[in-house]
Amino acid sequence: MVVQPLLAIRIISIIIALVLFWIVSEEKRAVKKHKAESFVSLMTTWVLFFIGVKVLTKWELLLDHPIALLAYPSGTLEFYLATLFTLILKLRQYHSYQDYLYEYVQLTAYSLLSFSILTRLFLQEGGWLELLVTFLFFILITIYRAPLQAIILISFLSGIAGFLFETPAIMGYRMDTWFYLVISLVGILFLKFDKRRVTS
Repeated sequence: MVVQPLLAIRIISIIIALVLFWIVSEEKRAVKKHKAESFVSLMTTWVLFFIGVKVLTKWELLLDHPIALLAYPSGTLEFYLATLFTLILKLRQYHSYQDYLYEYVQLTAYSLLSFSILTRLFLQEGGWLELLVTFLFFILITIYRAPLQAIILISFLSGIAGFLFETPAIMGYRMDTWFYLVISLVGILFLKFDKRRVTS
């Protein structure tokens, strides 16, 4: 089995993120372990959706070559659907996942920045836009413990970039402008929901 370079870098990026989280987190060992495992579980859920939605998006291939469907590469559409299904699933557990929101966003920022750096270093791929956006994301989440605000700002800036030239890619997948704007809007809705819950 041949592992594609981008896939290998994606996996390595997540591992680097987990290592960085373990180093910088001041939580107790058991708490860090639980949060890291929870993030891995979240990513595993997303990956399973990412692979599984090909049954919907590539149903013609499923009928003709069902085995080949697993090897068929997933794309941006599958990325959107996997994100949507994962969000819907986790919303049902929102209160339990809310406590770990900062760590999830922190680990995501670490993963994205690691991917941007590694692809530039070893594959000479990825633009400076991705490196700039992921570095800004990393700085925001490191300095401020405000994950929703960081998501809103980065998503909004990424959407604006799409109007001006192109949107930044996420781990090699080029997103549409509307995707970032929707993520920004969802972040705003979550923020308003949190404020109402606190004041009520």
